[in-house]
Amino acid sequence: MPDTPQIRRYFRRRQARGKSVFARILDTAMLLFLLFAALFLALRGRGLRTEHALPLSVVALLFFAVLLLIYRRASLARFIPREMDRLRRQLLQEKLVLIRAEEFARLCRAAAGEAKPLVFQRAEPLGADELLPLLKNARTQRTVCAGAGFTEAAKTLAGRMEKRVRLIDGEALIDAAMRDAALRPGAEEVYAAIEKELLAQKARRRLARALPAAGGSCKKYLIAAALLLLCSFLTRYALYYRMLAGLCATIASARFWLERSAHTPPPS
Repeated sequence: MPDTPQIRRYFRRRQARGKSVFARILDTAMLLFLLFAALFLALRGRGLRTEHALPLSVVALLFFAVLLLIYRRASLARFIPREMDRLRRQLLQEKLVLIRAEEFARLCRAAAGEAKPLVFQRAEPLGADELLPLLKNARTQRTVCAGAGFTEAAKTLAGRMEKRVRLIDGEALIDAAMRDAALRPGAEEVYAAIEKELLAQKARRRLARALPAAGGSCKKYLIAAALLLLCSFLTRYALYYRMLAGLCATIASARFWLERSAHTPPPS
């Protein structure tokens, strides 16, 4: 599966901690606007005339925008391998309970560094009650490997008897699997998981749009409009506050009518 534009957008959105394209563009535009205003005011404060300060601010802003673009591309290039490794570990975590017993035992031997560790290929963490019989019968330190990890009670029990037991949890097994070329997921498998997640996100968005709206967003816009209208009586910039209040009220009305029309059944 090639590195498609959808996958590149996934990496950019993950790097931006879930922000949409519009939100990222808005953040960048606001950053550039604030920088331009700061540069222009600083140059004007040093006595430069407007016809001189304006082009200098524009040139400096363009230079900063190029540097910002280079930085973001370099940051994305460093982020993608880390995100690929995170997805590989996530896929391996799902694989640990599904691989053959022979492969799981070989992985446990590699992680434990010994020939005969105690192996538990389970979907649930190993508990203290299941660990206790092993401790009673152990004359020397035993190594216990559990793909799903251990409960807090089991870790506490093992911590009190370090000379009798050593625990190898799922994270240690995943570390060993990441070093195993036969088990380490390739790029194609990771891309397939990303495509599957993107399809699941689209399905969830369609389902959310199909459900009746609770009206929470409309209420928030109306509350914001009321607060802006109240603040307009406390400042000399009353016109701007009332314009923003009208915008919030308009958005609330539009969302209300759109949601109502979307969920009104057609006439029979």
